[in-house]
Amino acid sequence: MLIKKIILFILLTLLLITGCSKNDLVLKVGFIYPGTAADEGINQMQEEACNNMVEYFNGKVQAISKSSITTENIDSAINNMINSGVSVIFISGNEFDSQVIQAAQNFPTVDFIVYNGNIDMANVKNYSTRDYEADYLCGILAGSSTSNNKIGYLAPDNSNQNLIHINAFALGVLNSNDKAVIDLIYSGENPSTSKINADVSRLASNGCDVIASCNKNNATLVEAEKNGLKVIGSSPSSIQDSNNYLTSVKLNLTDFYIDEINSVLNGTFDNSRYVGTIYDDFVGLDKYSNNVPDRTKRLVNSTTESIKKGNLAVFTGPFSSSDGIVIAQDGQVLSEIDLQNMNYLLSNIRDIN
Repeated sequence: MLIKKIILFILLTLLLITGCSKNDLVLKVGFIYPGTAADEGINQMQEEACNNMVEYFNGKVQAISKSSITTENIDSAINNMINSGVSVIFISGNEFDSQVIQAAQNFPTVDFIVYNGNIDMANVKNYSTRDYEADYLCGILAGSSTSNNKIGYLAPDNSNQNLIHINAFALGVLNSNDKAVIDLIYSGENPSTSKINADVSRLASNGCDVIASCNKNNATLVEAEKNGLKVIGSSPSSIQDSNNYLTSVKLNLTDFYIDEINSVLNGTFDNSRYVGTIYDDFVGLDKYSNNVPDRTKRLVNSTTESIKKGNLAVFTGPFSSSDGIVIAQDGQVLSEIDLQNMNYLLSNIRDIN
């Protein structure tokens, strides 16, 4: 931090010598995406928030985005950004944590902000979300929207984080419609078009009339919507104006980006982890479509308020696993440690992989 203060002092001195003010400087901010910024998912949601943030600062901030970054080219992407004058870099995922650690060591005056990161360094801020709260609300919506009590769900794999998403959704379904069954398919991280078509066809043939997902993009949901199935998105991008859209998980990234860039501009940036929740409106749902009945809107809205007021924790029993094991007794609330150890599916989920 001392080095950063010395460099800032030198910059201010040069500004005084040249007759410029600090406000004349343009802060260059970088955004790195592991996929395309038009992925109809989390990257696109972040890119849209980036554009909103740049517009908010009205010429004081310039953004540079790099898409389709892999472990092979992440180092050069970071170096190129810094060489072009970028002093703050947002990383859209934790798959590059080891490379970010090295870059943060090499460039101690550059601030890194990592989604779902787990890096303990002075110039790295990690942020994450309790988006399983929104998954639970989506489950309530799905359970209330199915006509034949069959719901399809798509996930990349059965990793712990995905199981939290899946089970939060399933618990919402269970608490709104205990007759509904969820057919679960693991689609992989980047499913091919043929895989997407096969998954959608299988869910449709099984009688699923509502499809949801925790995939990073909405590609499978776009295909499901084309086939006349109601869809609940993993982000609003690209499908919110479609005929069978219900709603999506939505992250209020714009305000977060603005706050973080303000902290950089004001010299108050810190590396304390930020966890966004429904309570602070970081996590929520997109606008409802006209396909959602008023009674369902009222149910989801009242549940949202209960979570905000602290009257409802998502993972509250009673519920059991698909193997018939009691996970939580009536009124029992799972702890964060319990969630990190989650390795099961709930009783209303049918694994059809």
